[in-house]
Amino acid sequence: MAVISGLFLCIVIYVLANIAYFAILSPAEMLASEAVATTFTQKTLGDFSYAMPAIVGVLMTGTINSDVFMFSRFMFAGARRGDMPTAWALMNEENESPRVTVLLHYMIVCGMLQQCFVVSALLYIRIRKVPVHKDAIRFPLIVPITLLIISAALVIIPCWNDWVAAVVGFGVALFWLCVYFIREWTFPLKPVVYINDVTTKFCQRLFWCQVVTYEEAVKNEHLKSDHDIKKVDNTTEEQRANTVDTLSTES
Repeated sequence: MAVISGLFLCIVIYVLANIAYFAILSPAEMLASEAVATTFTQKTLGDFSYAMPAIVGVLMTGTINSDVFMFSRFMFAGARRGDMPTAWALMNEENESPRVTVLLHYMIVCGMLQQCFVVSALLYIRIRKVPVHKDAIRFPLIVPITLLIISAALVIIPCWNDWVAAVVGFGVALFWLCVYFIREWTFPLKPVVYINDVTTKFCQRLFWCQVVTYEEAVKNEHLKSDHDIKKVDNTTEEQRANTVDTLSTES
C-alpha cells in the first residue's frame, strides 16, 4: 500500500504541476521559454524563481538515485545467477553495494530496453501464473503494463531523436548478447573464461568487492528459497570428499 500510494501521490503532484503551467503560461510563452518551470515561477513567485534551478536539481538527483539502484541491481542479479560476466556480481562487503554495475547504468537506452524485458517477464509470470515466492509483492496488472508502455516510449523516442547514441548502445548490448549465447550454448572458450577471470580480479581490487553467487546469497539469506525455486546444495566439494573418506574409513 505504501508503494502504490506513493506512486499515485507522485502522479497527482506531477499532473497538478502541468495543469498549473497551462493555467498560467500561454502556448507562446511555453515555446519561447528555455525552462518552463523557471518562467512559471517568475510569473507567480517573483524573486524566488532564482531558487527553481536548485530545486529541479534536487529532484533530478532523486531520480538518478532511483535509476542507479534499479538498473544496477538488474545486472547484478543476472550476474549472480551466472548469466552475465562475473565482474558484475561483485559486491562491496561494507555496504553491500554492486559498485561495478552502478557504473553501467549510464547507458540509459539499454537500461530502458532492459526494463522492458524485465516488465515483460513479470507480465508473463502473472498471466501464466508461474509460481513465485510466497512473500513476493503483487501489484495490479495495470501498473506493470503502464510501466512497460512508458519504458518502450523511452526507448523509441531517444532512437528517433539521437539515433547514433542509440545505435552505439544497442551495439554494445548486442555484443554482450552474443557473448552470452556463446557461453550458454557452447563449450567454455578458454579466452572468454580467461578474460572473465582477469576482469573479475581487476574489479575486485579496484572496487574492493567480493563475488556473490546465487548459492551464497541463498546460504547467507540474501534470498529466500522456496518450493518453486531449485534448492541449492551448499556443501562444498571439500566437505563431500571428507564425508566420502570418513565413510570409507568406517567401513
